[in-house]
Amino acid sequence: MTGYGGCASCEGRCCREYLVPVSGFDLVRLAGRTGLAPEEFVVLVRVEEVADGLPGGEGARLTGDGPLLSMVLDRREDEACVFLATMPTGRARCGVYDSRPLVCAVFPFEFRRGGVAPREDASCGTGSWNLATIDLAAKRAQVLRSEAEWAIHRIVIASWNELVAASHPRLFSPAELFGYLLAAYERIDELRAATGDFDRLVLAWGRADSAGFLRAVASMLDGWLGPGDG
Repeated sequence: MTGYGGCASCEGRCCREYLVPVSGFDLVRLAGRTGLAPEEFVVLVRVEEVADGLPGGEGARLTGDGPLLSMVLDRREDEACVFLATMPTGRARCGVYDSRPLVCAVFPFEFRRGGVAPREDASCGTGSWNLATIDLAAKRAQVLRSEAEWAIHRIVIASWNELVAASHPRLFSPAELFGYLLAAYERIDELRAATGDFDRLVLAWGRADSAGFLRAVASMLDGWLGPGDG
């Protein structure tokens, strides 16, 4: 019960009705935990197809004048998330719960009036959530982590788009985008380690130290050509 919190009676509506945006952090973690290549669980869609906009801001391009694209979790033929497991009782469970994307980890919570609370427009309805089973302090930390990782993602995607623009009219493949992200996040992990306590930095996200970390990420990726570029 407590492992799934308010989702204990979930039938997986959010896993069927929403496209799930994937950040670079999510992509790296899912690939590492599942042993799957990113193209086995992620697809690219136009950013306007993602409900509520794109947490990562501007999407990625595969060619200099191409459309902006968002990474989302792939879907099965029945429109369910590729990682959704449905029980004989009709209830549903995430097959990668401990490594699920950040938007899934925080859903349906958002910052409101200085704290976190369920969104009023969630597909499952506000009455589906038993707040007594949810650690709101931990949920707040998850929301902050999501904001931090999407801020990093925006910088990485901007760096990728600069590379694509400089290579126009070359058309890059989704696999090349994914390879770039995997390599970029290896470098970013070195910066995380250098902070001494990245989790502490996340809990204070939005203060001066977080801005300094983002500047360090941008500086590290400035002019970087991707895998094989040192």
